[in-house]
Amino acid sequence: MPMPKRKTSKSRRDKRRTHWNLNEVNLEECPRCHEMKLPHRACLECGYYDGKEIISSSKKKDKKNPKIIVLPEGEEPRMIKAAETIINEGFASLILLGIEENIKSKARELGIDLSNKTK
Repeated sequence: MPMPKRKTSKSRRDKRRTHWNLNEVNLEECPRCHEMKLPHRACLECGYYDGKEIISSSKKKDKKNPKIIVLPEGEEPRMIKAAETIINEGFASLILLGIEENIKSKARELGIDLSNKTK
């Protein structure tokens, strides 16, 4: 009859049983924005809990006090796409570094309109 080489320790034995008491996460719908959230916690999307704003939206603050963002490598497609996102959100003014003609031609190639929206 085969014999095990060593006794299985309690720790090793219990590691095999880590999942036996897992509970399903209960989510509920936020009454304000209808996103799913944990119960008795503020909604991460709208920042409201029990009808009161607990977490103020950073976008609201940013629109009141706009910042200036400088994007280096302004001729790169990823920077032009980032510029489009920033312009659409409207929370900052934007400066793209690079040769203006090159930036405009790359933006046209990508189908992005940056005219009169950047410095």
